[in-house]
Amino acid sequence: MFCMQCGTQLPDGARFCMSCGTSLGSVGNTDVEKTKLVPAKCTSCGAQLEVDSTQQAAICPYCNSAYIVEQAINNFQVNMSGNMNISNATINVVNSNTNLENLFARAEEYKKQGNYAAALEYYNRVLDEDITHYGAKQGVAYIENEIENYVYYQIAGNKVFTSGMLMLKKGKFVFRDNKGKETVYDLMLMKDIKKSMGTMSFVYPGKFSEQSFGVQGNVQMLIDYMLQAQRGIYPEMCFRPKSDLEEHIIKNYQGQKVEAIKYYRERTGVDLLTAKNAVDKIL
Repeated sequence: MFCMQCGTQLPDGARFCMSCGTSLGSVGNTDVEKTKLVPAKCTSCGAQLEVDSTQQAAICPYCNSAYIVEQAINNFQVNMSGNMNISNATINVVNSNTNLENLFARAEEYKKQGNYAAALEYYNRVLDEDITHYGAKQGVAYIENEIENYVYYQIAGNKVFTSGMLMLKKGKFVFRDNKGKETVYDLMLMKDIKKSMGTMSFVYPGKFSEQSFGVQGNVQMLIDYMLQAQRGIYPEMCFRPKSDLEEHIIKNYQGQKVEAIKYYRERTGVDLLTAKNAVDKIL
């Protein structure tokens, strides 16, 4: 059946339109008693609704989830007044908790997929309902840290006789040597960035001489990215989902690169150089 007012398709037997709120008995039929709508709150997504209290169940127009009308009304009343003593009604507290954990589960799934924008949205929806939710707070902190330390561009390089990786991060240029020690430069303080015969160099405050790095690859691309980043322009972020192996190394081998490489080789069977390069990217 369809609403005669706005044309929305509705379940058979519906007494009002879930889209425009029009009573189906009020459009072209004066013999049908007008429906009285009451405020409610969806038990799945928390959206504010108006429902026909005489119905047993309905469909939320926002999340398309079925809900028990009485529970949705109770959900709204508890949210507005905190009054648990509602006559002829049973408050389903477990349902509210279940909904919260469903939102959290969706956030965790999006995080695993590398869809951080969606994950943050669902973590914040959990925190809107429960500001003390530990898992959601940890999730937000994890994603913010991932964004802060995201590597926009990375290339092998060396400083004097020390080899390592050159990395462009948000507002930072980082040299990480093969032992894991990092030297961090504020991108906005770097002056006169230039290339010369397979090297890139720049002038930096507080240093007695020009800073120079050998680059094993496209020097000009690195410099172009750095100059654009100084103007606030970065390559598009692309968060790749981490494997169980990567998650384990991040959690258990921070600052222990040698042990991490050994563990990586044991798990994958690759050669030493491949394992080293993989662990460099992970840590």
